[in-house]
This record gives sequence, C-alpha cells and structure tokens, in this order.
Amino acid sequence: MNRVGRNRWFAVVSLAAALLACYGTLMLIGLLSALGVSMAVNAAAWAGVIVVFAGLTAFGIALGIGRHRQPVPFVLALPGFALIAWAMLGRYDRTLEITGFAMLAAATAWDWRLRRRCSSNGRSPMAQPDCPLALTHGRNPR
Repeated sequence: MNRVGRNRWFAVVSLAAALLACYGTLMLIGLLSALGVSMAVNAAAWAGVIVVFAGLTAFGIALGIGRHRQPVPFVLALPGFALIAWAMLGRYDRTLEITGFAMLAAATAWDWRLRRRCSSNGRSPMAQPDCPLALTHGRNPR
C-alpha cells in the first residue's frame, strides 16, 4: 500500500479507535459488571485517550486537504473535535459528545470519499474529472 493509501485510512482508523475507546470501554465495563467483575477505570486517563484519538482523526482529515484541496471536511471536523474535547475534559454532556462524534464521523466519511475520488486507479488527480483538484486548475471536467 502506498503512502496515499495509508493516509486515506488514517482518519478512519483514528475515528474507530476513538469510538472504541469511548463506547467499547463502556460496554466492556458493563459486561464485566454483569458477570460480577468490578473494575476501576481512571476517568481522566480514559477521557484523555478519547480526546487524543479524536484529535488524531482531525489531524488525519487535515492531511487530506493536500490531496483533494477541499477544506470543508476539516472545517466540519474541528468543531466536532472541540465538542468531544469539551465533553470529555470540561463539563460532560452526552448530547455534545454524540454531536461531536457525529460531526467527526461525517467529516471522516467526506474526506475519505474525496480522497478516493482523487486517487482511484493510481492516476494523477489532475487527470480525473471527478476530483475537485482538477476543477481548481481551470480544467473543465465534462
């Protein structure tokens, strides 16, 4: 897999890690509690891991700007990350947390789609009519 292929999946994997760190840990604790096993989790460390993975997701989306020249997914990811960080490190609110994850997921999907359009078949983005980068250089795609 080339560098572009790895970068395309960076935000997706980071988002999956953030979701797993948040909701997967919660489900694991619930499952273990149902089985009679008690487990203490440091809430600050747990929240910190979630925020780090959410930040890596936003960073991964920012890497896509260089490929597809569309800042909109990153502009959507930033407030999503901020909502998650506030919900985890500031005053917890489930609505803010879910809204932040939804914004981050939407931005990740959008960025992934744009990257995919710009790098399909290993061709240059300039040679592909569906790539927004081709439109920014005065080429008429149709």
